Amino acid sequence: MKSDMMSCRKYLWAFSFMLLAAGTSYLHADEFSITTLHVYEDHIRIYYSLDEEVVDDIALIRINYFYDYPNIDGTIQTDEFQETGYLIWPLDLELTQPVSFRLIAEREAGGVIATNFHSIIFLENVSSVAEECEVAVNADWINYTIHHSLGSPPAPLPFDEVKLYAFPMTNGTCDTGNGTLLGSLSQPLWNSNETFSIPPGMLGGTYCFQVASINNEEDIRATSNIIRSITLDELDTPDRPVIDYISVLDNERMEVLVQADGSGTFVYRLFRSNDPEAEIEDYELIAEEEYTDEQVLFTDNEVPGFNEGPWYYYVEVKVPGCPDLNEESKPQSSIFLSATFDETFDPDFNDALIIELDWLHEHDPSFGNDVYKLLRQIEGQPEEVLPDFDSGNSSFTDEIEQNLLGGITRYWIAADWTDGTQQEAIYSNIAEISFDILSLEDIPKAFRPDSDIKENRSFWIDFLIPPDPQHYSLKIFDRHGFLIYEETDWQPDDDGWDGDLPNGEEAPAGPYVWKLRYSEPGSTETIAERGVVNLVR
Repeated sequence: MKSDMMSCRKYLWAFSFMLLAAGTSYLHADEFSITTLHVYEDHIRIYYSLDEEVVDDIALIRINYFYDYPNIDGTIQTDEFQETGYLIWPLDLELTQPVSFRLIAEREAGGVIATNFHSIIFLENVSSVAEECEVAVNADWINYTIHHSLGSPPAPLPFDEVKLYAFPMTNGTCDTGNGTLLGSLSQPLWNSNETFSIPPGMLGGTYCFQVASINNEEDIRATSNIIRSITLDELDTPDRPVIDYISVLDNERMEVLVQADGSGTFVYRLFRSNDPEAEIEDYELIAEEEYTDEQVLFTDNEVPGFNEGPWYYYVEVKVPGCPDLNEESKPQSSIFLSATFDETFDPDFNDALIIELDWLHEHDPSFGNDVYKLLRQIEGQPEEVLPDFDSGNSSFTDEIEQNLLGGITRYWIAADWTDGTQQEAIYSNIAEISFDILSLEDIPKAFRPDSDIKENRSFWIDFLIPPDPQHYSLKIFDRHGFLIYEETDWQPDDDGWDGDLPNGEEAPAGPYVWKLRYSEPGSTETIAERGVVNLVR
């Protein structure tokens, strides 16, 4: 019985096929035609066009499918015809070969009509290929084809270009709503084999791939089957570098420690700028070297000026010979400290000199200890004037008592940097405050013993702050080099040299050489000055 039914079905199919081959009940292509085929993971949509004048005459539409065109493999008959614009051909398993379709419509009045034969785009293979500086995918596919009748040559395709898309795999599913276009080419007629470059950001990921043919003018698209779970090769590319710290050493050089990638040999390039708003391309290249270490220590010996503001650095790492394969660190700054003092300071009215200190450190606190100390050095060992503060602090007011003034006062910031395995002390620039207890411009150039003005009757040196009394001397010599006056104890109310010789006689008018030696308060360093004073009679 089953054999008889199969024979009957073959007879009916053969009879229908003869009618179609003979042209019985055909409509023109623009009245009933397949417009495109979309392949999804679990079905294929067969989009068709049906003229309004014949819609009411259609009872149902059958789908002929061909795995081995032109041999018919099977048919799907819709229970009831509905004008939806497309029919669905379910996919129980992943496609392993091309499939072609023809639609056959049965008319209410009798007879059948059929469309042309359309074959899907079939993506046969996608493989990842890594070569030197790039990763690519090689794709093989069979292009969309249209045949007007069985055995006829392919008709011209209604598409302009072919595109290859990659979709990320998310929890085992192809995320087809988040595709990346890898490349396109003009629509070919026959099978294709093409290689497409992969953007560096996709390397190592797992993706699905699909080919699409596109008619740009009519906005028609056909899609291939989807090939899943292709893991893209990874090049030997470096991790993104991180600047661990930037340290100023004695206002002589800068050290920049970089957290590097020790998995291969890469080129590291150090860039510098003093402009916080500078674009990356405007930074100056300072050093370039190949390294294989996990940490790279750069030394910058050519810093133009340490006290002009913070210096910003960033690091670029790239694969040798591959300019497009590179990673860049975030820019970070050195610790910058500035110091200013109140220039209205008057030793006669002020007990201490007020110093205003401000600092800046733009860095990523996740890569180092965020604890600082402010140090001051007047003489001898430095002392902490502000211990253990964090980057939230940015200013401090210091006071220096009069008896400590003189010479150069130095300030700097020290921080304890650690990455959990090693620890380093890093430093800011050294900000200096110079307060001279003597103004050379205020030393008299001449004096007259018989002047009506008391201050002009003698020669003496007025200090803003008294020098160290144990390291002071003033000597005056005549034009022959003979010592005619000496004092070794400076007092604020001294009269100085009154113009007399050691024997009490008046010294003749003319120029006399003075030599001064003194030390600033609390200092053992001797300062020597000399000059000429004119005695006027």
